[in-house]
Amino acid sequence: MWATPIEEGQRMSTRTAELADQFEAINAEFMAVVAACSDEQWRGVCPQDGRPVGVVAHHMASVQGGLGGMLAAATSPGGLALQISADDIEKMNADHAHDHAEVGQAETLEELRTTGDTFARLVRGLSDEDLERGVGLLAGFDMTVGQVIELAVIGHAAEHLGAIRGAVAA
Repeated sequence: MWATPIEEGQRMSTRTAELADQFEAINAEFMAVVAACSDEQWRGVCPQDGRPVGVVAHHMASVQGGLGGMLAAATSPGGLALQISADDIEKMNADHAHDHAEVGQAETLEELRTTGDTFARLVRGLSDEDLERGVGLLAGFDMTVGQVIELAVIGHAAEHLGAIRGAVAA
């Protein structure tokens, strides 16, 4: 899978270590909440967006994998500018919800673990210069690699974790 290895003798920056630690913490918390769901809670609906808990949890695993791959490409020689419209995101979310309507809890936990481990390795392998690289992301909204990690992955996971907690408590 994609990962930017830390070359021998290269020291990880404090910022990449902090981002990787933050990501690992939210992913571990996310997995713990998902693992604790009963079958009924797994099928419960997150009121904010109308998707079942299981679909939202699997969506987060997919986001980690998809954005990780995009960031790996963006920080490789030649780079890659990401341009995704709000309509594209809406369609991807709808397609994901349809395609994974019956996703299993064990499968989702395994994907969260796998994509999470790979994403954390990617972040730890980035340099400070990589974090400052502009990648776009949402059409018309410029972001750096660091901002994508902070907002589109860590922040997104925190948002969905809150929605899942709300659905589970209901």
